[in-house]
Amino acid sequence: PRERIPFLLTLMFLTVGVGMAAFLQIRKEQELARVRDDFISGVSHEFRTPLTQIRMFTELLADGKLQTDDERIRSTEVIDREARRLTHLVENILHFASIGRAPVGKGPTEAILVSEAIGDLTEAFAPLLEANDSELEVLLDPVDLEVSASRSNLHRMLANLLDNALKYGPRGQTIRIVGVRREGWIRLSVEDEGPGIPEAARASIWEPYRRLDRDVEGQVRGSGIGLSVVAELARAAGGATWVEEGKAGGARFWIRLPAPEVSTMSEETLDDTPARS
Repeated sequence: PRERIPFLLTLMFLTVGVGMAAFLQIRKEQELARVRDDFISGVSHEFRTPLTQIRMFTELLADGKLQTDDERIRSTEVIDREARRLTHLVENILHFASIGRAPVGKGPTEAILVSEAIGDLTEAFAPLLEANDSELEVLLDPVDLEVSASRSNLHRMLANLLDNALKYGPRGQTIRIVGVRREGWIRLSVEDEGPGIPEAARASIWEPYRRLDRDVEGQVRGSGIGLSVVAELARAAGGATWVEEGKAGGARFWIRLPAPEVSTMSEETLDDTPARS
């Protein structure tokens, strides 16, 4: 009957709408499952390598198979290096999990000498730099540059960027950390000599679990959370992050943070797009 045609059309559109919604929900769940599997695979791989090294050299020491002092010293250096790497991975994952449960707080801030923070970082990463035959070059202008930040958060941001540079850069590279003061802000950069970041992907790499296709398909494995932690901590401090091409063709990651005297700037000023150096 003609009077039922509107009802049938409405029912048809509702059925199609429900079907489309179900299809989109299935696609979303499949994407989440893929991201979860990639994350678990990446984290498992990152944990497996240092654990294998620690276990192997521990067994060699326990079995007395290392005869000379040089061999024993080398073994303890490897164990120390890989234990540091594991500590960094665990702290990163725990911090990322806390971001998901609650907004990141700014934390207690203080005026920190950038040279001191980088010195602590250099000491912590010295075994990893040595194992990679890499060097760290630090350029600060002025030398007594200070930043207003949480000491632990600043260390975590720089540690993630340095770990990223070691992971994706070549052996024997020179990693450069630069600190400058521009327009009342402190800008810190970590530059590697790796393949760089394609311009089209420079905005998305700060998102959680985001990894470049070449890295997913390549030999370098990762969790995809390091850069998102850096971005969250920088935003919580009232700053920003961005990436550009390095002088040697690699990637140059920037963090913009308040200088001690501008730590109370208005929110509108803090949200300005950072100028490129």
